[in-house]
Amino acid sequence: MSKYEKPIAMSVLARRLAGAALAATLIPGALVTGAVLVPAIASAAVDSDGDGLTDDFELRGLTDPQNPDSDRDFLNDGDELHKYYTGPVNQDSDSDGVSDGDEVLRYHTDPNYNPGQDPDSDGLETPEELDNHLDPQNPDSDRDGLLDGEEMRTYHTGPLNQDSDNDDISDGDEVKRYHTDPLVPNAKPAAPPAAPAPPPQSPAPQTKDTDGDGLSDDDEKNVYRTNPNSKDTDHDGRDDGTEVKNKTNPRIPLL
Repeated sequence: MSKYEKPIAMSVLARRLAGAALAATLIPGALVTGAVLVPAIASAAVDSDGDGLTDDFELRGLTDPQNPDSDRDFLNDGDELHKYYTGPVNQDSDSDGVSDGDEVLRYHTDPNYNPGQDPDSDGLETPEELDNHLDPQNPDSDRDGLLDGEEMRTYHTGPLNQDSDNDDISDGDEVKRYHTDPLVPNAKPAAPPAAPAPPPQSPAPQTKDTDGDGLSDDDEKNVYRTNPNSKDTDHDGRDDGTEVKNKTNPRIPLL
């Protein structure tokens, strides 16, 4: 100790050391050097850049605790992790050539979906389809009328189960035909009433054939010019209907 330094009373030094030790137990990572408290680099409760992630978390997760948008894709680090499930240090999480920020803010597309990796265009990339035992070449693996992507992303039904709620109505029919919830069992809607049967038709009026020769009276008068009251107008032993059928003239006797 220098001759110019004022000695510290033991009771004061003891109190300082005790207080520093107590603070060190309350602040993780704090160190005690002599009677001086050196705090941890970042407190778990501090969020210096206001991105929804604590400084301590960011330092452990390789994001910048002083920059709310570490990868400069115009999405907040916290939103990328907790809302969009994108990489806060990767500007293009799905590697489709469009930044996460542009997909969310400009084009309103899924920043985790790359259409180049979705050969059946069902909204799911091939790796995800394979992970879920789906057919990456068939957009509707269970053939219920809903795309695999719709079932997983929109309706939360089973893309390998045609009837997710086991009510004997397919998921596709519930969504598109009956507009019911495919996850809640529903009674099958009653079939529409059958159309009324057509009224019975009146029988066709019988044509009059007074002489019973197979030619109607009207045809005998207007077509063949024969006698509707005589079977054999030309009296040749052959009735008028037979002569018409044989293409002979019923008004001229056959020898």
